[in-house]
Amino acid sequence: MENNLLLSLVADLTSALQNSNHHDVEIEIGEQPTIKIFKAHSIILAARCPYFSAALSKFWVKRESKIITMTKPNIKPEIFEEIIKYIYTAKISIQYLEVECVIDILMAADELLLDELAVYLQTYMVTHRSEDLNQKFNLVNQVAFSVGSLDILQKYCTDFACKNSELLFESIEFYSWKEAALISLLKRDDLRMEESYIWDKVVSWAIENAGLLKNFKDWSPEDIQKLQITLCNVIPLIRFNLMSSSEFFFNVNPISLALPQNLFQELLEFYLVPGSEKLFTSPPRQRKFNSKFDSKIINEIQTCWIEWWISGSNETSKMPKKENKFNKKFELLLRGSQDGFNTSDFHRLCDNQGPTVIVIKIKGTNEIIGGYASADWKSNNQFGFAKDSFLFAFRINDDQKIILSRLKLDSRLALGFDRTNCPWFGSPGDLKMAGNFQLDCACYCRRGAYELEIRSTTACFSVDEYEVFKVLS
Repeated sequence: MENNLLLSLVADLTSALQNSNHHDVEIEIGEQPTIKIFKAHSIILAARCPYFSAALSKFWVKRESKIITMTKPNIKPEIFEEIIKYIYTAKISIQYLEVECVIDILMAADELLLDELAVYLQTYMVTHRSEDLNQKFNLVNQVAFSVGSLDILQKYCTDFACKNSELLFESIEFYSWKEAALISLLKRDDLRMEESYIWDKVVSWAIENAGLLKNFKDWSPEDIQKLQITLCNVIPLIRFNLMSSSEFFFNVNPISLALPQNLFQELLEFYLVPGSEKLFTSPPRQRKFNSKFDSKIINEIQTCWIEWWISGSNETSKMPKKENKFNKKFELLLRGSQDGFNTSDFHRLCDNQGPTVIVIKIKGTNEIIGGYASADWKSNNQFGFAKDSFLFAFRINDDQKIILSRLKLDSRLALGFDRTNCPWFGSPGDLKMAGNFQLDCACYCRRGAYELEIRSTTACFSVDEYEVFKVLS
């Protein structure tokens, strides 16, 4: 019964709007040649719209006889048609409207202080029409950061830009970004780019927006001042401590005049004076990736390190920019806690599966170690050559302490195919698992066939958990 009454009310209000019965307001919308006059009722406008509540005061409006006249030339008639319907009925349908039209309605809603409508429009588009937003990203991004109150759309744009940062940074539209959009992106810890590259693109953006020549050698003192002003709100978000000294020298130093003098002096001290690392403590930009490992041991960042090493990288201090190709897939073959911690379990599930990754959590420490076997595991009591195999070590909750140990060039002892002690990397046992890996303290790491030690001790250990993944591609 209650719903029927509400429907009846909406129908009556719709009729009042369409028939203009007893109207006392005429609003001229648009510009020539598309001006349209809307007839409305002041009591409804004032009750439903804060903008009209204020505008209908005696100080704002013009009265002609008993009719109040108003003008809004900056809103299109077809847009105001949707707005006025919403004011009267609390209903709006945007399912099939073009993105540009929805954006116009959103901007009109913001101007008319219809906050509830603005939130609804943003939420609907983000939830139900995200693909359409993506297709019109540059328009949506410009509008979102031109209007300070569009928080939902701003977050959506920043999330999208963070996931597609390199593609967007290389587009010509990047140079028309609002400063607020750039600042929102630079604040992100998960921005997947080298800091030197970020700096280069930010400087290019600033040069374009300051209207300067690209060759900094041709800049006048006034040009430098323009650049300083354009960069002043952005520079604090650049994480200079994530750049190498060579990147600082070649990327930052040439335009040092654009930096505040005290900042440049601190950067010189940071890069030249040992022990000055505490001057800049910005956190690393943590990379948020879709994990390719169904692992209970390693995190997403460690997953990506392993994939890069499989692809041939030897990097352990800075994630290589050119190798960010997330094309590997991994299948869990064995997890000790569900499949067993004995060599027989390993051979049963992992032999003749092609290349594999083994990940081990050592009991009683924060160490994670493991290895990549680039050839099949077997049970023939022989050693096998697998030239691309390597060992690695991480620390729990510390993505900075990393060891990569590749096979020595002259070694033919990459993998041991022992029936009773396996997995086994190198001889005498760069990483050798023996006994019951969880109950017996019989596993060890003793460098031989691989370049580096992955543990600081040769003492035997047992494991909390271990996993084996098949590399599918």
